[in-house]
Amino acid sequence: MKNFWQNDKTDIYIKLYDDFAGNLKTKEELAFLKKQFSKEQKIIEFGCGTGRTLVPLIKAGYRISGLDFSKGMTGILKKKLSASGLSTPVFNKDLTKFSLKEKYDGGMLSQRTLNFITTPEGQRKALVNISKTLKKGSILIINLMPARPDDFSRKQVKLKKTGTFKNSSTGNKVEYWENWLPDPMSQTWNFINRFVEKNKSISTDIKMRIIFETEMKNLLELCGFKTLKVLGNWKGEKYASKSKDMIFIAKKT
Repeated sequence: MKNFWQNDKTDIYIKLYDDFAGNLKTKEELAFLKKQFSKEQKIIEFGCGTGRTLVPLIKAGYRISGLDFSKGMTGILKKKLSASGLSTPVFNKDLTKFSLKEKYDGGMLSQRTLNFITTPEGQRKALVNISKTLKKGSILIINLMPARPDDFSRKQVKLKKTGTFKNSSTGNKVEYWENWLPDPMSQTWNFINRFVEKNKSISTDIKMRIIFETEMKNLLELCGFKTLKVLGNWKGEKYASKSKDMIFIAKKT
């Protein structure tokens, strides 16, 4: 995670993130989260990024703090909050090393944040730290990449165009190209993302670690949580082999 988020090219990725993230089902996610937490609770979003979900939740009256490793991401978030006349604690910290004095009533581990930590030990450390930050009985929502038995037999060696989006700063169309190479021994995928705007392009290299359902349940138990449900989307459907998300609802024990 650190290698990517401290790379010079990451600045370009961060600037494009909000436009690029437009394909995420944010409305469905927000509706789901609003049902899990009350406005009286103090909650925290781990991996809050530029505030894709945090800002709308604050505007809706929720008491939510944010934490993210990327200074670029949290910098954009703080500008958004200031422009909207809003304020909330935003912590720039590494999930594998952080500690906070305040205890929260609930939390969320956002858009595949845990997958960006590419070792089992790092993922365990992050969940231990999160557990220490939450009060007993707190609910933790975790969004992960879906994990399937054939994940490591699939690969995309050549770059493939997977979509387009509009750069809100320039007004130009940006093409998004991607390829991915799995490594079954480390249980990771290496993603090459290429953004092409007019005749200019930039590529970023991101590594993510897949976590399988049973592994995640055991990891949560080891770190002080009980799995309540595993869902396949924000509509609340049960996780299955063709689900496009893996969402855990866990309780701090």
